[in-house]
Amino acid sequence: MADTAAIKIDVLERCAPDLAAQLRTWLIYLRSEKNMSPHTIRAYGGDVSQFINFLAHHLGQAPSVADLSAV
Repeated sequence: MADTAAIKIDVLERCAPDLAAQLRTWLIYLRSEKNMSPHTIRAYGGDVSQFINFLAHHLGQAPSVADLSAV
């Protein structure tokens, strides 16, 4: 199973539940289906974490999947 710590818990808590669930699923997919290294997953997680923090600040609310679709 992927290390969901690649995206910090506080970042997942800043997301709407639908987005947090999708991010967890994505991390599992990267590890189990794409067989990516833990270093790659950690790097992707860091980039996504920064983007989620930016988006939450920009929107003034927890970003959701719909918000990502609108970007």
